[in-house]
Amino acid sequence: MKEKVAKLQERLGKAKVCEELLEKIKGGIESQREIRLRRITDEALRIYETLTDQRVYKAFRINRDDYSVEVFPSRLEGFIPARRTGGGHQTLIALAVRIALLHVLNQRSLLILDEPTYGVDSENLPQLMSYFSEAAKKLEQTILVTHYGLGEEEAANIIKVGLAPDGSSVAWRSV
Repeated sequence: MKEKVAKLQERLGKAKVCEELLEKIKGGIESQREIRLRRITDEALRIYETLTDQRVYKAFRINRDDYSVEVFPSRLEGFIPARRTGGGHQTLIALAVRIALLHVLNQRSLLILDEPTYGVDSENLPQLMSYFSEAAKKLEQTILVTHYGLGEEEAANIIKVGLAPDGSSVAWRSV
């Protein structure tokens, strides 16, 4: 009987060590997650400030529960959801966060931008397009989808899509 009790105590001791190790691992993961989120938001704010001359935000934050983006407007006292900002600001914030993710995670092979100029005012468009041009030089592949032809002068390959007389879609390579 004493032998069984000793074995059970030994197993309980090992289980306790495993439980403590698991808690340390969870703590380490959480610490790394916080560090990465902070790096992403710091980088996103830096990138955002290169996309526009308007300095309307003090800080960005990524909500740790649902990963939604929050911004700290200069004229307010606290964070608000980025979805409550104007359409052009939402576009620039979303773009800045995505590019920051590429930088922080060191995944610079592909960037797909679908109508990245949506809602951006004409005052910020030249700066934004200049940024796309510079970003594209640092990536292996950038795909820009637009209805407005912005950025064509910087493109290596242009594929245009239009309607055929029968109503079907037709794609052709533009030079």
